[in-house]
Amino acid sequence: MDNKKVAKYALGFIGGKPNVSRYYNDDETKKIDIMTSESGVIKGIPTCATIGLCQTDIGLSTNGKKLRVELVAACDLNSEILGNILATISFDVMDTKSCAHGMLIPNVIRSYVKGTELKHVVLMSPVFWSKYQVLEDDDCMVAWLMVVPITDSEKNYIEHNGIAAFDSLLERKDADVINMQRKPVV
Repeated sequence: MDNKKVAKYALGFIGGKPNVSRYYNDDETKKIDIMTSESGVIKGIPTCATIGLCQTDIGLSTNGKKLRVELVAACDLNSEILGNILATISFDVMDTKSCAHGMLIPNVIRSYVKGTELKHVVLMSPVFWSKYQVLEDDDCMVAWLMVVPITDSEKNYIEHNGIAAFDSLLERKDADVINMQRKPVV
């Protein structure tokens, strides 16, 4: 799927005025574009989304079409740090050719943010964007997964109870998942 089409579609549900930056891995063998909107649906909170991760085959399909992913995140970090976190996750997906709802990515936040209990991320449904839907063309479907920062105890909870139980727990506790200083829900 064409990256311009992906970017335009993402902007449609994220909203605001976009800015796109290119991020590279350490040896510059991989790259990913990150679209940032400081004035989107979630006012006052930067939203970042990958553009081009869907070029990576993750080996999944649905309804006879390849299923691909992009990532989206909203957090009270500056957009450059949030972009670095998304880029790091993207490079991992490119290397492993694996990405799915409920996937845990350990220690990715710790590399960029100090002074928070939130060290890891889990990939979940993009609940903040009511206009979000899967993007589909003739041979491919692109789904966005929301990057949610989590603590050690939350990571352990997901490993033992599953992502559905964790999602329910977040809802019951009314967790503010965009707050990098939030307390764990378990």
